[in-house]
Amino acid sequence: MNEKAKLEDVLAEMQAIIDRASEPDSSGGEKRRDLTTAESARVEELAQEAERLKERIKAQAEGDAIRNALAELGAKSDDEIEPTSEGLARGFLPGAWGSRAKSHVTFTGPSGRKSADMLARSLAARGGKSLVATGTTTSSVPMSPDPIAKGVVPTSVLEALSSVTRPHPVYRYLRQTVRENNAAIVAAGDKKPTSLVTVEPIEGRLQVFAHISEYVDEYLLKDADVLASFLTTQLFYMLREAVEDEILNGAGTSGHLRGILNTSGVQMQPFAADPVTTLRLAALKLENVGQVADLFIVNSSDWAAIETQRVTSGSFDLGGPIDRATQKLWGTQVVTSTRIAAGTALALDRSAAGVDTDGSIETKWDQSSGFDKNQVRARVEGRFGLSVFQPAGIVKATITGGE
Repeated sequence: MNEKAKLEDVLAEMQAIIDRASEPDSSGGEKRRDLTTAESARVEELAQEAERLKERIKAQAEGDAIRNALAELGAKSDDEIEPTSEGLARGFLPGAWGSRAKSHVTFTGPSGRKSADMLARSLAARGGKSLVATGTTTSSVPMSPDPIAKGVVPTSVLEALSSVTRPHPVYRYLRQTVRENNAAIVAAGDKKPTSLVTVEPIEGRLQVFAHISEYVDEYLLKDADVLASFLTTQLFYMLREAVEDEILNGAGTSGHLRGILNTSGVQMQPFAADPVTTLRLAALKLENVGQVADLFIVNSSDWAAIETQRVTSGSFDLGGPIDRATQKLWGTQVVTSTRIAAGTALALDRSAAGVDTDGSIETKWDQSSGFDKNQVRARVEGRFGLSVFQPAGIVKATITGGE
């Protein structure tokens, strides 16, 4: 039986249970009664199964659409398609290699607050459709599929980097390891030179990032409407900090990501004169290998020092390479982070790396373990990873010199 047929059966059974609670009496009038405990539990179980089936049907439809599009282009099946340099450059590799969308991961800002509000409202629904057998309420909210709006300053590293949605927790992608340009004029009959564009397959793995709130009095949540939203917003923010730290600094050991700063092949730029000059030279390193510096990641304190730097006249060094309004340096977007060490900065071509995710974060409200004290608590979690496609498209810069 296919998924659609299963969904029809599930919905039919739900309707039958509801109909039995609205059977006509002997006079022909409608008689309504509340669902029994067993009926309510079964309806809830069926509702969850219906949602799972809908998600599977949607995923199948999206997969079919991709396959049809490939078929129209005369492409082979996923199993037959070999990863290509063009696929690497575009950030799109079919089948097990995953696909890269023009989207970003957002925990904060307007989109993050909207997601937090949606998750907070799931608490108000406990005892209704979101109640599951374990005594928790569950809500899953997708990541933002929209790119950062033009002119809007990203509030985190995760927002600035593109995201890659992975259908499976273990995935593969291609990383460029060698780039050597030997193109030259060749006389008739002479052997053509070989340029090197070497790639290697890398296996990635989504890691679970999660934490739980302390217990909160249920009546306090009821009396203070904004408390649930505030709590989930804070949990979102702290989860984002943990993910961002691993994206930047992960050691690559068991249970950790291999962060950008610990990825082999990343270029290095030593301190030169001052931070502004150093970052310009870091951008030059990217330009020299055919990349574009379209993102600087700088420690928050270092960026404040750059913004407040004064010239010999005593005035602030603004209006030159620094654009305070759009948070740009040398025309390149700057994102500040407390998770990158002071004195260290990154210059990136955004196509060089991507944040991996399964496409959603999940919040569960537990109302069972604290039942005897009328207390509830929330758990927020998501799965994330990092793909570095072109290490040479990233420069680690030292922006402070020795005394």
